Amino acid sequence: MYDCFETAGSLANMDVNDRAAFLAEKGKNRFPDATKVAGAVVVAAKNSYKLPDPVNASLTQVISISISYHACHAGPD
Repeated sequence: MYDCFETAGSLANMDVNDRAAFLAEKGKNRFPDATKVAGAVVVAAKNSYKLPDPVNASLTQVISISISYHACHAGPD
């Protein structure tokens, strides 16, 4: 998600309806209540901080690999 926003503040300050629509679109409508998730995202964004670029790039890669692995090894829905 942070790849789409310059800062956590820009995500946190986004209009709640726009944030919910963004989450519904990017989450492919998998969230039963995108508005509730949007509220949780604001809390997480406000409690986060920007990592240094080298750390951020490495962490993003590790998370991406982990998500890909779990997606490939997940059972049917």
